[in-house]
Amino acid sequence: MSRPLKFKIKDYDFISRKFPEYYRLLVPNASRHGDEMWIDTKDQEAYDYLLDNLCLELGDALNDEGDLNRDGLRLEAAWDYADREGVPFGEK
Repeated sequence: MSRPLKFKIKDYDFISRKFPEYYRLLVPNASRHGDEMWIDTKDQEAYDYLLDNLCLELGDALNDEGDLNRDGLRLEAAWDYADREGVPFGEK
């Protein structure tokens, strides 16, 4: 059973500008719903793939002290919003 990640439009646009490689992973399964872009994740494997790649992007967004830079913090916040429902697959 699928559930979408629900990004705010402004966060989706931010990702397109600052994290273009990650954005390209989102586009094939994206559709607009009001003021959000929904990214369909058909199963746990699809979700894990996006999460794993998000972690790689966040790893590249560290400053010299090992903390997330401003863009990394915003990407992390965008993901937290998009995944806020957090219903496990098969339960919805």
